[in-house]
Amino acid sequence: MVRATRGGSPQPFYRRGPARIADAHTAASGACWVAEGAANKTIAWKLGISEHTVKFHVASILTKLNAASRTEAVAIGIRRGLVLL
Repeated sequence: MVRATRGGSPQPFYRRGPARIADAHTAASGACWVAEGAANKTIAWKLGISEHTVKFHVASILTKLNAASRTEAVAIGIRRGLVLL
């Protein structure tokens, strides 16, 4: 289901409010673990989410950064100041 917002662009019901904030927090936490070299299974266990969800978030990060690999995503994140070591 899609709902129109004031700006006129549709917004899916599942991407509003606290759930969207939680998704952003989970993705950011996952990105930190990726930067440390953790495996998907480890990240899933530490965040209390499924391994499939971790794969989804990692793929989303790779797409947003236009990176071909996790290593490249970390390098881009460091250059942009998104990842602090």
